Amino acid sequence: MERLSGDGRGQRREPGARDQRRRVLHLAATDADHNIEHSRFVNDTWRAPVDTGVQSSLSPALVYNSASNEIDLVAADLDGVVQHARYTHGAWTTPVSLGLASVARPALTATAAGAAVAVVGKNGKVYTNQFQTTAAPYVPVTFSKDVLRLFTNNGTKTCSKSKCHSGSRPEKGLNLEQDQAYDNIVSVPARSQRTISWNQVTPTRAISSGR
Repeated sequence: MERLSGDGRGQRREPGARDQRRRVLHLAATDADHNIEHSRFVNDTWRAPVDTGVQSSLSPALVYNSASNEIDLVAADLDGVVQHARYTHGAWTTPVSLGLASVARPALTATAAGAAVAVVGKNGKVYTNQFQTTAAPYVPVTFSKDVLRLFTNNGTKTCSKSKCHSGSRPEKGLNLEQDQAYDNIVSVPARSQRTISWNQVTPTRAISSGR
């Protein structure tokens, strides 16, 4: 798990969190209308910003938890009350108030159980809280365990059967039998007439054949 933060130009600061497993950069920033928006940098492209449901005049705090594959965000809303939202299963949860007003931007860090927040109250005291993760532990996907069966054991739709993608003369020259499928499709240029070159399969992160 890793937390990144940096100051942008002018009055807006833009904290981010990096998903090292999938090589995705997450960025949350407060826009000119005080809306905190979230964007992801995937495959060298920024995705369209998504509203987190939180408004603030300050920058938010954002952390990624690799154990649960979730992102936690905390920010002081326009009334100074700290709000918490979580990005899980590809969507932001409804913000929940911590019931505590802050005089400064909250601090947030990932933990094995979820995330921990520290808030400086209006009385000058520091308060801490722990957010428990709700997601099941992440189970890595491997080619041999989770993908290969789609080619070799998929009922009537099995690709590597006789007169299809198997044998010495496979359809389109693409053999998808158990001992050849990985080497023939992962990071291998596609046979295409397109001007742009594409791979058969381009993983978003380093993957293992599982062999």
